[in-house]
Amino acid sequence: MNLTEPADIRAASLISEIVSRFGLVVSDKVPAGALPILGAVGGATVNIVFMDHFQQVAHAHFTLRRLERIYRSSRIRERYAELLPARSNAVS
Repeated sequence: MNLTEPADIRAASLISEIVSRFGLVVSDKVPAGALPILGAVGGATVNIVFMDHFQQVAHAHFTLRRLERIYRSSRIRERYAELLPARSNAVS
């Protein structure tokens, strides 16, 4: 796991690892009737992670929209461009 990734990506990766490892153990020890419940729990967890991510994206989007109304869209785009690292055209 890379600690430079955003927190929601790390969380999703961790959840994926736990579910995959837990699934192997569960399949040996739990009756087949209980497996759909565990799948539902895993699905709900993934839904929560994605919901949190998209809520954060929406919050950032509407914050930028508010700033664009106050300071003009072109000025906000200029400031945003200053924050981006210089892009290289070199193929790596």
